[in-house]
Amino acid sequence: VLFYGPNDSGNIWGPLTPSSNSPNLIDGLGRTGGSFGPELSAGKTISDALGGALVAEVKLAVGATALFDRWNPAGGDLYQSMVARVNQSLADLQTQLGRTGYLAGFFWMQGESDALSDAFRDDYADNLRNFIVSVRRDFNNPELPFVFGQIIDFGPPNSTILRGQQQAVADDNTVASKAFILTDDLCHHDFIHFNGRAIYTLGVRFGAGYLSLAGVSPTVHISSTANFGCNSIIGSGTVINSRVSVGDDAVLGANVTLNKLVTG
Repeated sequence: VLFYGPNDSGNIWGPLTPSSNSPNLIDGLGRTGGSFGPELSAGKTISDALGGALVAEVKLAVGATALFDRWNPAGGDLYQSMVARVNQSLADLQTQLGRTGYLAGFFWMQGESDALSDAFRDDYADNLRNFIVSVRRDFNNPELPFVFGQIIDFGPPNSTILRGQQQAVADDNTVASKAFILTDDLCHHDFIHFNGRAIYTLGVRFGAGYLSLAGVSPTVHISSTANFGCNSIIGSGTVINSRVSVGDDAVLGANVTLNKLVTG
């Protein structure tokens, strides 16, 4: 997996390597510091499922920002920066490594700031639909796979309303080639942010969501009576039978079968 970095603003292609500045947190409140996101596991999940195919990731993430203004395709500075960064990364892939690439998928984890806006919270579904259309238009791919994640249900009713807006887009059959990643079983660092393990698990789910859109969907069978702690990672081909109980941070490899009443 290649990463265009070493942080969110870097412009050198190299192997994706977790470090204190890969990527670097920069947010809308002016805070900086070492951090990481779902890219650490999403790219590897996709590469592994495709037999070790080379995957290249480019990221622009700015915390505490909203879709209705700075990510608005109609003039938002972050939207414009994102399009420019992706296009530059593709050009640099050729000049730096002699490789050609194309935009294969788009990943989106955002919405908390919109949830806190009394004026724009109820517009999120329409704004997200417009965002998806704009991304596909500006990258010349009307069927570009779009994977987006559910925000934490913090401080109801504000976030609850926003999550409903996200679900409305997920349920909208007129928005094709999308995958909505549920997150309620992921653990939290605080009332609004996932913890490190959850972010890693989220990346695995992002990768699986993309693969399902690309027609490479790992088969997993889970009984409706099975119980899981938070942050579970489940490998392809796994079968989990009735009344199985698995604790927090469980990692189940590929082709595992857990029979009835197993506790782990």
